[in-house]
This record gives sequence, structure tokens and C-alpha cells, in this order.
Amino acid sequence: MKFGNNLEHLSIPEWRCYNLAYNDLKYQIRQITQSKSTNLAPLHKAFIENFDYINLFVQTKHGELVRKFNYFDSYFNQLVSVVDTCNKSKLRSILIEIDEIFYQIIEISLVLKNLSKFILIQKIALKKIFKKFLKYYNQDKQKSLKFVVNLKNYLLLNKFSFINFDLSDLTLKLTNIITSIKYEQKRFNNLIDDSPEDAYAESEINQPQTKSTYHIQQDPPTPDANFDLVILLKKNFSLHCLIPDDSNTLNELVLNLNIYLNFKNYIDTSYSFLSYIYLTQESDLYAEPSYVITQKNSPVSIIIGHTGGLRKYCYCILPNEVVQLFLDHLNDRKNDDIRSRLFDYFQENDVSPLTRKTLDSILKGNRKPTMKLLCKRARYILKKSGNDDDDDDEYAVAEEGEGTSSDKVKREYQDDYLVTLDHDICTTNNTKYASSLSFFDDESNESEHYSNVFENFPHNHLSFYSNDSNLCNFENSLETEIDVKDGLLVNNYSSSLLRKLPTKIQNLITSNNSLSLFKGLNFYQYMISCYFNLVPRGDYAKNHYSYLLNLNLLKNFENIENFANQMNSENSIIKAKSNRILRHQLSMKSLDTRAHYTNLNTSHCPEFYLKSKSNKSSPSETVPNNSLGSQTSTRLSNQSIFTNNGKNDDDEPDIEDENEALAGISPTELSRFRQAQFGVDDDDDIYGDDDAAVGNNDYSFFLQPPTFMDRNKFVNIQYQYEMDYDQTLTYIYFSLNILSIFLSGIELGIVYSIFMKIDGDSQFLLVDNVWLVLVLVMGLLLSLIFSMMSINLIFQRYHQAPLFHSFVIWSGFSVVCLCCIWSVFIFIDAGGT
Repeated sequence: MKFGNNLEHLSIPEWRCYNLAYNDLKYQIRQITQSKSTNLAPLHKAFIENFDYINLFVQTKHGELVRKFNYFDSYFNQLVSVVDTCNKSKLRSILIEIDEIFYQIIEISLVLKNLSKFILIQKIALKKIFKKFLKYYNQDKQKSLKFVVNLKNYLLLNKFSFINFDLSDLTLKLTNIITSIKYEQKRFNNLIDDSPEDAYAESEINQPQTKSTYHIQQDPPTPDANFDLVILLKKNFSLHCLIPDDSNTLNELVLNLNIYLNFKNYIDTSYSFLSYIYLTQESDLYAEPSYVITQKNSPVSIIIGHTGGLRKYCYCILPNEVVQLFLDHLNDRKNDDIRSRLFDYFQENDVSPLTRKTLDSILKGNRKPTMKLLCKRARYILKKSGNDDDDDDEYAVAEEGEGTSSDKVKREYQDDYLVTLDHDICTTNNTKYASSLSFFDDESNESEHYSNVFENFPHNHLSFYSNDSNLCNFENSLETEIDVKDGLLVNNYSSSLLRKLPTKIQNLITSNNSLSLFKGLNFYQYMISCYFNLVPRGDYAKNHYSYLLNLNLLKNFENIENFANQMNSENSIIKAKSNRILRHQLSMKSLDTRAHYTNLNTSHCPEFYLKSKSNKSSPSETVPNNSLGSQTSTRLSNQSIFTNNGKNDDDEPDIEDENEALAGISPTELSRFRQAQFGVDDDDDIYGDDDAAVGNNDYSFFLQPPTFMDRNKFVNIQYQYEMDYDQTLTYIYFSLNILSIFLSGIELGIVYSIFMKIDGDSQFLLVDNVWLVLVLVMGLLLSLIFSMMSINLIFQRYHQAPLFHSFVIWSGFSVVCLCCIWSVFIFIDAGGT
């Protein structure tokens, strides 16, 4: 199917009207091409109008998300700041409000993820329409190329265009606030339960896993150094994925990892700048290299030497100054000054046998630093127990569509899974930089020089490391094929082995078009093919640069079926997470309901409102100007201009003061205040069942979006609707199944009685009874159709059908097929005689 027809299905449904007018632009290109016109001004104008339209939408939507985030972030900080002075009842109320914030943040992240997809699909559409124009406009190739370059510059030079729009900052803020919310929820629960455990206790996953008895040169000083060491030396199996080098796909993946799938960050920082220096043998570049691993701002580096044999690798951890001297010595072994300085260091400090063996293996192997790889790395961990998070197993329930929390079964895997996300990958074989541990700053003048020396790797890299044999079996079943002509990456693997992996990894692999599995990915093999023109051997053959550099990973996003499956999977995960938040809020609400309504009856106006009004605080003192609260004033002013409410202009400041007082309060408290002060029922008012709807009363500017409790009503209604729908389908497909068996049995009986139970003197001629035969055939076909309809309906349920239902339906289908086949054989036998 053509991309113009696919575009509507690949975009976010509610934002389709903002898509690039692909078909219109294609039509204009066709007209210009057929008329052989040289006037491209109308086409240029059409492109610019489309660009401005998309840019405006992206900026507006992003600004809306930023304002919402600032509002909820400000309110969350207010709640956390007063927790030390609250009793248990107030703490429960705060937890309810935090659940509200949590839910709203999830909604913001969902819109942000959709915005990333929207921008990405516009980039794909733009790339295709440019390619189509260059292909078909043959009047003046130089002019057509200049035309496209001008349009590209129009977008590239505008830092707010959808091509340059960066959502990573908001993604990072969402990740941080969700981490803070989960942290504060646990702390508040400990305070309510009077738990003796320290809520600020550091997680064990952030502690180095090495023993204190290790020599200092074998003891990683930081958790991230320990992480990098473990994945290289202690994890035997790995699985690699490639991701398009696009900020939008990266943001989408980060949202999946941090928010929806709840992968644990191994360290607090979002990412770290990492370098790999490859120490190779000049005589045999195919031999396994040794490594020097350095993290930016770290005082030490890890040296990993390839020794071969059973141990294969040995390592040591030394100060950067010593490692730099060692690299200089490898490049110039005749330099006596460097040799003496190294000798003095090792004489003055205790050297472990493993350190000595590591350095000796590199020196005896005559290795030198020849290549360097730089990347930014984020680290995650998935514990083997599967219970490191409260909602680890909610995704399985979301996919099954049924069952309660008591039905959840915790799976324990053979080993922890360590996950790395590497992006902004670049490589070089420049000896000067390959022999240096230094990094460059993005703001420095040296960064431009680095960009000329380092070549960008056109993809990002996600990898899983573990000693779980299930990961090994799945990786062995994986087959990666590359279409060199189109740059397409095709993978085949065993679905049964995939289901043995952790549920989170299954969801990540199956529900992300941005992920492309790649068997045996090895950056060293890729680099020797680039810089030394060597062809990787054996299982590493597909690491040749001609394969990796020409991959078109964005092609995966053009598959409508995969896109629909991804959207359904994401919606299931988000729905499960939202329901969990609702259930938690309901549990806290049930504990606090009696006390809350007692206080509500004694006071019609909340204390925070009276205090705010008496002080007449400005919006800037309550909530940031760019937050949602600051927009309420504008909304009220617009209403006073366009509505005839009979109020004088002199009264406007008082109304504005009241509105400013309400700007910083919570959505649920505002709802309670309206009910007590004005007698407005939020349930009727919000959903339009009362005369006090928006625009029909003087207080419509107080309206807020539905609260969690209101949403929960619709969640229950939706769930009941799904259950009723499934029950109705059950009646239908069981009825069709029984009817098909009944029809096929009658048909078989009639055919058998006609053709098999006649006397020898009698003879049934098919030629003389054509209509009877047609009726019998139609009956058999009808029974087969009914049976197939019942099979189709069982897959149309909202929730997975019980095993008994599937057994009955498929058994009935088998009986119908048997009857039909038997009848056909009787017909054939009768026709032959």
C-alpha cells in the first residue's frame, strides 16, 4: 500500500488533521511534472504553509504539556514541604492528592509519547515527499536539488521546527518526578504505619556488588563502574537491539523504560559519558581486543586484558594518570621517562597479582590503542525475583484482561538482567584521540574539532545482559537477515522462547517499532571493517559497515499492523498502571472519608482559601506564571468580555483576587469547595447532567477536569461493559457452534441414508436430483460457515477466553469438518458408481 494511504493510519488518531498534507503535495508535484512547468513558487508556498502548520501544532502541544507539568510539579513540592507537620489523617489526604498528581503525570507522559510518534511520522513523510520530488522532477535536476535544500534549511535553521524540536528535557523531568513520587509515597506510608525502616535507606542495587576484601585495584569505586565491569566479565549471555538515531524514538524508549515498564535505574543520573579504548594486536586484528573503559568525571579507569583460556579476561582499576601513562608507554615503549614514572608508581603502591597479570597480558601481546568509541549510557536493572516494584506484574494482567491481584503469580528468573541504553555513539581510529582518556565538553570549542575526527554511528543501542539460560536460548533462536538493497532488517525467532523471558522485556521487544533485534552485534568487528577494511568472520559477518550503515530502521514504522499492535499494547500497560493508581487512591479514600466529611460540614470554605484571599497573594507567589494555574485568570477575563453577566468593570479585581486564591489549590479540594459554597454537584456539573453546565452559570470558570474518583466510575462502567460484551459473545459463539454441529450431523445423516442404505435394485442418480444435491451442499457449507464464525468471535472478546471455551469451539469445528469430509467422500463414491 502507498505511504499516502498509510499515513492516516500511522498517525495518532486525534491528530490526523495536523499531518503533513502528503497527498496534496504529491498531487501538486505530479501536476508540475506533467505540465513540465519550471515555476516552483506555488509548490514552495504549499510546503512552507505545511511546515508552519505542523510547527505551530507541535509548539502549542508542547507548551500545554510544559504548563501542566509545572503546575503539578509545583503542587507536588507544596505537598511534600508540609508533610512533617501533618498527622496520619492529613498524610492520607496528601497521599490521595499525590495519587492524583501521579495519574496526571502519567497522562502527560502519554501525550508526550504520542507527540514523539507524531513528529517522527512527519519526518518520515517529509523524507518521502522530498525523495518523490527529486525522482520525478526532471526539468532541471540542479534546480530541484536547490529547491529541496532551501526547504531543509528553512526547517533546520528554525530551532522550534518539528525537525529540531527536542522533547528530551520534558522527558527527563517526567522521569525524575515519577521517581520522586514513588519515593515520597513509600516514605509517607512508612510514616503512617510507624515503620521503623528508614525511608531514605539507599537501595541495594546502587551498592557495588563486590566484597570489601577485594584488593583496591579490583574493587569498583562506584556502582556504575561495577555495572560496566559486570556486564563484560560476569554476564555470559547478551541480546542486542538497534534503535534509529532520532531524538523522538529515543524519548519514546526512555518513557517506556522509566515510566510504563518501571525498569529500575541503576544510578541516580540519567546517563553518563563513557569511552572504550580498544587495545589491538597489529599482527592479528581478528584477535579479541583488550579494553580501557573510562567514565567522564571519574578518577579511575578499568583496564580489561584478554588472556584467553578458561578465564579469558582479567582486569584492574587504576587512577587515570597511571592509565594515561600506560597508554603512552604502549605507543612509545622506548621512552625512558614514561617507563620510569610507571616503575615508580608500582614500586610505591601495592600491586595485586591480578593487576600484574592484566598489564603483562597487554604488554606481552604487543597491543596498542588503535580505536576509540564514545557514547552516553543509561543503566537499568531487572531483579531476578521479579518483585522489586509493586506493579511489576500488572502488565501480564493487562494483556490477559482478567484476574485480580490475588491471581498474579510472581516469576523468579535464574539471574538478574542488566540493561544498557547507549546513544550518541561515535568512533574514531585517530591515534591521538584513541590514546587519550580525555572527554570534550559540548560547549567547548574543542567539540567542533571532535566532530570532525569522530564518525557518528547512525543508530542507538539497547542491550540485555544476564546469566539466564532463557536469554541464551532465545538469542540462539534469533535469525537476523538484512536486505542490502532496501536496508531492511528482518528477524525470525521462537515465540515460545520469547515468552520465557521476563514480562517487561517481552513487552519492550514486541510493542516497540523502534526496536530492531540484531544477533551478534559487535562494535569492534564493525570498527575493524570501517577503519581496516577487514571482513568480519563467522557469526560476526553482518557487523560489516556496509550492512550497519545502510540500515533503514525507520521503515519499521510504516507497518500499519505493527503500529496498531504497539498502540494496543501501550494502552493496555497504561490502563493497568492507571487502574492501580485508582485502586490505591480508593483504599486511602476509604480510610479518610469519615474524617473528611466531618470537617467539611463544620466549615463551608476551606482555610487555605480564606487565608489566600485575606493575604491577596499574587499568582506568582502561589504558582509559576507558566503553570496551569496562571491560565485561569486569562480564562476568566475572556468570559467577562464576551458574556453579559451584569457585573461592573470595577468588580473585576475582586473576582481576579478570588481566582488567584484558587490558582494554587488542588483539583479535589477545589471540587469540594464548590460543592460546599455553591451547592454544585461535581458529578452532574462535569459530565453535563445538570443545568449548572459550562456556560450556564456564573461560576463555570471554577470547573476542573474530572477527578480520580469520577474517572473511576467510568473505569468501572467500562469494565462492566467489557464483561457484558464478552458474555454476549459467549452466548453467540456457543449457539453458532452447536447449530453448526447440528446441521452437519443432519446433513451427514441424510447423505448417508440416501447413498449408503438403498437396495441393490434401487439407484439414486445425481443427474436427476441436482436440486437436492445443491441443498445438501449448501447445508454443509452453512454448517462450516457457522463453525468458522464461532471461532472468529472467540477472538473478538475484550478479555482472553477461558481454555474450556476454546476447547469446545475447536472440538466443534473438528466435528463439523469431519462430517463435511465424510459427506464429500460419500458423494464422490456415489458419483463413481
